[in-house]
Amino acid sequence: MNLLVVLPKTITVTYNDLPEDNTNSTITYDGNKIIIIDNTTTKTKFTYNGNVIVKQEVFNVDIQ
Repeated sequence: MNLLVVLPKTITVTYNDLPEDNTNSTITYDGNKIIIIDNTTTKTKFTYNGNVIVKQEVFNVDIQ
């Protein structure tokens, strides 16, 4: 049996009382593995060993 899984490409978090804290994250996949999550302030890169995440690196994004 083949199972169809839909993976999100973006995640939006909205705070009505604090709109300056709202975020929109873009997710990049390689198959079903998350490779990068990118938002306005950080970029998170994932490294795998097989199907297990073994490393997570978080980088600050310079806002121009």
